[in-house]
Amino acid sequence: MSDDLTIAGKSYISSKRAAELCGYTQDYIGQLARAGFIDAQRIGGLWYVVLNSLEEYKSSPDLKPEIQKYLPKSEPDTIVTLEGKDYVSASRAAKLTGYNQDYVGQLARSGQIFARQVGNRWYIDREAILAHKNEKEALLASVQAESVGLAHPPPRSLPDEGSKEAIMNYSSDAKDLFPVLESRSEPIHALEMPYEQAPIDHRITIRVIKSTFPTSTYVRPDPVAYQPDKKAIFPMLTLAGATLTVVIVLSVGLVSLGGVPIFASKPGITRTMPASAVALIDSLGSRVEKLLTRELVYRRQ
Repeated sequence: MSDDLTIAGKSYISSKRAAELCGYTQDYIGQLARAGFIDAQRIGGLWYVVLNSLEEYKSSPDLKPEIQKYLPKSEPDTIVTLEGKDYVSASRAAKLTGYNQDYVGQLARSGQIFARQVGNRWYIDREAILAHKNEKEALLASVQAESVGLAHPPPRSLPDEGSKEAIMNYSSDAKDLFPVLESRSEPIHALEMPYEQAPIDHRITIRVIKSTFPTSTYVRPDPVAYQPDKKAIFPMLTLAGATLTVVIVLSVGLVSLGGVPIFASKPGITRTMPASAVALIDSLGSRVEKLLTRELVYRRQ
């Protein structure tokens, strides 16, 4: 692997080579890089420094606090040039393609894409990873088109430049817009087909079950009003008047028993008197009802 890297337009060399050029130990250069006194980048566990910044620090050791500190990045997410080719880190390649960073590392380890390993980190050839993505997307599109039944037509071959075959052919369009109907001299008769009744292949038997119960022929008779005899009306009126007189007399007698008020009578008598009066009035009312109301009698004709 080459000891020279180009990151963001700057040339970096490994800490091992920088130690050989400037006379410092590799561990001391690593301490200067971690402290930020020199411009350095940590890639894959190895320090890469800018040789000019290391020489400036070596030429003026008394001005250490005034030297601008270079804060190194944990992982450079820029383009790295190795042997004239542009490489990107696995994280940057994942952002460019939309792949997972682990999947990008798997492609690099399997050799499906051109990549370089710097320390324990993979740097991917940018053109190779983009070509891999375009190839997989085209394959996925063709599989999806075939799954839904959209077949791509075969590519048409273009004629050679020396051939006389025309690319486009034109035809005359001087025809009628509507079809011309031919005139017929013979009349058109409808085709008559004899009607044939289809034979009955299957008959359905309908069973009739007779009822065992006799049918009723009873006819409801018309009601006939009973008209009592006119000669019997007078005795009925006489009986009704006598009954009404008895009711009035009994009612007055029950209320005042010989001039004694009803509230001054004995408790036993006051309890039995209303019950007897109610029974008597009910009996008399039923008899009067039979005498005064008409009775309907139904007779069969």
